[in-house]
Amino acid sequence: MHPFLFQTGGFRLPMYGLMIAAGYLVALLYIFRRNKDIGIERKNLEDLMFYILLSGILGGKLFYIFTYWSEFGAALSDKIIYIFRSFQYGFVFYGGFLTSLAVFFFFTWKKKMPRTATLDLIAPALALAHAFGRVGCFFAGCCYGRPTDSFFGVIFDNPQGEIPAALRGVPIHPVQLYEAFGNLILFTILNQILSKEIRTKKLRGRVFCAYALLYGLLRFTLEFFRGDDRGSGLLSLSPAQTISAIIVIAAIVFLSVINKKNEKK
Repeated sequence: MHPFLFQTGGFRLPMYGLMIAAGYLVALLYIFRRNKDIGIERKNLEDLMFYILLSGILGGKLFYIFTYWSEFGAALSDKIIYIFRSFQYGFVFYGGFLTSLAVFFFFTWKKKMPRTATLDLIAPALALAHAFGRVGCFFAGCCYGRPTDSFFGVIFDNPQGEIPAALRGVPIHPVQLYEAFGNLILFTILNQILSKEIRTKKLRGRVFCAYALLYGLLRFTLEFFRGDDRGSGLLSLSPAQTISAIIVIAAIVFLSVINKKNEKK
């Protein structure tokens, strides 16, 4: 685990932030390349991706603050200090995802962009960028897994990381890498679906629905291997599992609606 790429004086370059930036740039390159076959205005795509990134960061942080507010300290001043001191860590993916989705719908409405085509174009890139982000989590030690005796177990011992002291030196599931690998597989699948939709000129939201369905299943499963505090949700599920279940159900419903519309044409 290497939370920082290098340190000099009072400056430290966090690996988490570096991987987030790398994921964003790779996602942009992918989107612009695939957009050559779709034809969405590049300037609008550039602006949209910037606002999605910004809203994703803010939404992820706000959702994290809302979920774990009681653990930031007793006094309000302690909570505020903790938030700013640890701002580079502590983001909830679904918080950023839902916030970015709201910004997406507003921006595409304002700019009169082809909404379903844009969603389908972005979906594979989202999975690709997320894979980079989870590798960043692994370096930082956040979003860590449960202790395990299996050969998958990894040991974190860097005191600068986010792993709690009680788990340093203990083999735990590298759940961050599980999710990174899962997102890469998801990217490969979505890229193939997108290619087919482009060939048939049917960019009607199926790629994005496939992303929501498959990632929801992936995240729901991986939550069982997480070792950090997951919060409390319905039916003994974590909040992330509850959201995953809702997203999976919604994706199935929307896919059914899309397919029925296609059958009538």
